[in-house]
Amino acid sequence: MASRPTSLRRALLGVAAVLVLPLALALAGLLAMQWRQQRDRALDDLQVQARALRHAMDRELALDITVLNALAASRDIDRGNLAEFHAAARRTAQVRPGSWVILVDATGQNLLNTARPYGTPLPNLRRSLAQPGTVQWQGRELPLPSLAIFDDPLRTGEPAFSGLVYGRLSQRPVVATNVAVARDGRPTHVLGMAYGADFFVEVLRGQPLPPEGIASVLDGTGRVVARNRANERFVGRTAPPPFAHGTRDLPAEGMGATVSMEGAPTDYAYSRSRVNDWVAVVGLERSVLLVPAQRALWTSAAAVLGAALVAGLLALRLARRIDRPLATLAERVPAADARYDDVRDSGIAEVEALKRAMVQAAQAHAQLLDTDRRKNEFLAALGHELRNPIGAIANAANLLARLPEPDPAKARMHALLVRQSRQVARLLDDLLDVARVTHGKLALHRAPLRLDLLAARIAGDLAAGAQRQDLQLAVDAPQPVVVEGDEARLAQVLTNLLDNAIKYTPAQGRITVAVGADGTQALLSVRDTGVGIPAELLPRVFEPFAQDPQGIERSRGGLGLGLAIVQRLVALHGGRITACSDGPGQGAMFELRLPLAAPAVAPA
Repeated sequence: MASRPTSLRRALLGVAAVLVLPLALALAGLLAMQWRQQRDRALDDLQVQARALRHAMDRELALDITVLNALAASRDIDRGNLAEFHAAARRTAQVRPGSWVILVDATGQNLLNTARPYGTPLPNLRRSLAQPGTVQWQGRELPLPSLAIFDDPLRTGEPAFSGLVYGRLSQRPVVATNVAVARDGRPTHVLGMAYGADFFVEVLRGQPLPPEGIASVLDGTGRVVARNRANERFVGRTAPPPFAHGTRDLPAEGMGATVSMEGAPTDYAYSRSRVNDWVAVVGLERSVLLVPAQRALWTSAAAVLGAALVAGLLALRLARRIDRPLATLAERVPAADARYDDVRDSGIAEVEALKRAMVQAAQAHAQLLDTDRRKNEFLAALGHELRNPIGAIANAANLLARLPEPDPAKARMHALLVRQSRQVARLLDDLLDVARVTHGKLALHRAPLRLDLLAARIAGDLAAGAQRQDLQLAVDAPQPVVVEGDEARLAQVLTNLLDNAIKYTPAQGRITVAVGADGTQALLSVRDTGVGIPAELLPRVFEPFAQDPQGIERSRGGLGLGLAIVQRLVALHGGRITACSDGPGQGAMFELRLPLAAPAVAPA
């Protein structure tokens, strides 16, 4: 099945799309690569910021240890001069605003606390912290300090860090650093410094973070120590994965994706402290992280759409330059006197070549029409000029027939003259009819007539000729069939069809004329068992001068005009005629259809 043709504009738009599509695909690939590079670059930047935050955090933790080790060297502890040591510790604690210092002996007895006046009774921490516990603070659960923070320095001599805990005295989240006070290599006391966890908020604010960045300090359990955004809301809460189960088993550094504590998709990077098990985390919400990539994406997409739009507009402009002249040429083709030289120039070489070819074709067509007109005028003039001498010859032949006692030779010559003059007269009539039909000068005298009776009469007139050739000629007209037409011209049609059937049917053949009605149409068919019609001739059988070059038509006489006249006469009656044949030697059938006459005009 042939595909439906497309318009030139659509074709050119398709070409533009095909040209733009690879560019768009290549750009999409570049954008995808750029997207990944932007994300990787952003994650690398987060990793650098996380390291910087970790360095700042470690610096503060190391300062705690340095300050505590300096205090631990005080001889006031050895002399038992704790009042002097209390005053010195208070002065030293000012290095970390809001902090306080405690001194605990090996039994767990709290000897002093700079947050309290010297001499204030203090509890034994080994007893008060023997049972781990938690405290509800502002809707979240905070752990109390554990005994391990005091036992570990005594046991190992190394500093210990509390993580985020609830301070009973301060009644807020605090962090603490403890060191051992050793004499002669043997730990004797634990010296600690504690301060509010919000101290690390200031540390976070001192970092060169992006305005939309989220920075956090997490302790070893994954609990938020400090946060640069909504610290009061999230301090003490457990961070989302991968920190929710603690940080001790994580690699030293890493990056990934998670959901922030605000519930937004977030990319992050972290770095573990080199002093304790805390981590510094820096993140950006995905929508913020990919803003540069999205900006590049939209810019590139706009560029692609702009290129596609420009390509489409150029294609449409080019299509107008091409299809307007082509459409004008196509519209003028059906006109017999069409002109093409005034069609608007397209500027396209191929279109202009087509226009020149159509101008030449129109000129050639005009010449052919003029030649055909002259030919028809010549044939008409020839027919009129020959009718007079042929008429005279025919009259002379009739007079010869009346002469007395013609000898046999004279009789044969007379018969020859009569037969040939009739043949020439019939040929002239055909030429004149073709000329009349071609020039529209053939007038019909319509009247209601019985097609079945006309067929029977014409068959009767030609029956003698059929019998001479040993042919059976039968008429099948079981009912009256009335049409409105020119009786002489319809008789000419039937005579031509039957005459052809008789001429081209061998002896002992059969010719059948059938007349009937089919709905609102009269149906007349002429079927024979003659020589048939070759398949290659069948489509052209009604064309003027159409004859089988391999057949016997020339020997039977005729110019090949009879069926052309028949078709045009039938068309003038509002009908149509068709021919069919199974091939040479298989006979032929001509079927004629005419409109039935209205009952009101049917003959009595």
